[in-house]
Amino acid sequence: MSDIQAVVLDLDGALLGSDKSISPRNYEAVKRCYDSGIHIIVATARPPRAANQLEISHQINHFIKLHAAQSIINYEVNDSCYTCTPISDSELRHFGIRSSDPKPLVVDKDFLSSLSPTKILVHGYSAWIDIIEQFGDHVNVIATDGGVLVQIMHKSASKEDAVQWVLNEIGVRAENIMVFGDDFNDLGLFHNCGFPIAMENAIMELKNCAKHITESNDNDGVAVALEKLVL
Repeated sequence: MSDIQAVVLDLDGALLGSDKSISPRNYEAVKRCYDSGIHIIVATARPPRAANQLEISHQINHFIKLHAAQSIINYEVNDSCYTCTPISDSELRHFGIRSSDPKPLVVDKDFLSSLSPTKILVHGYSAWIDIIEQFGDHVNVIATDGGVLVQIMHKSASKEDAVQWVLNEIGVRAENIMVFGDDFNDLGLFHNCGFPIAMENAIMELKNCAKHITESNDNDGVAVALEKLVL
C-alpha cells in the first residue's frame, strides 16, 4: 500500500507479546517500514508524561475506596508511580509493569492524597461505570484488559488527539496512516485513521470497524500485516 505514510502502533496487546517483549519478527518489520521512510508512531495508554494533571484525584480516590476498598490504585505522576498497596509480581502485569521494571513506590494515604497525578490506574473495581456517572464531566474513564484495569485521565487526554498532533507536526494526513490496536482506548484512532487493523485478540468493537484483522499479538500480528500490506 504505497499511500501509507505512517504506522501507529499500540504496545500492550498489539506490538508487544503477552510477556511485554517485542518479537524479532515484529522488530524487523517495523524497522523495515522506518528505513523505507514511513513514520513510526507509538500510541500507548502507558503513563502520559505531558498530560494535564488531575486536580479531582482526591475525590476519585475517596469514591473508589468507599465503594471498592479492595481495589489497587496507582497514581502516575510524571515519571514516577505511587500506590498505598504493595503490588505482587502476579498483579504487576495488569498495570503494564514487567517484573524487571521498578515497582510502584508504596506511600501512605496522606502522601498519595497530596499528589496531583497525570493518570490514575485502578485494578479490581468492576463497577467502573459508576466512576463515569460520578466524574464523567471532569475525566476520561476507560476500562481495558477485559474490564480488569480502569484508566482515569484528564478529559482531553486521548490517543487520537495525541496522534493528530503528531500528524500535524510531520505533515501526514489521517487517511494515510495505518493503526494497530486491541482495546477500547484504540476506538477513536480506528474511527479517525485511514487503515485500522485489529489484532486477533482485539475486542469485537475494534474488529467491527477494522479494515483488516491480523494475527494475535503473540503470533507476530503486527509483522504479518506489515509484510502483507505494506512491505
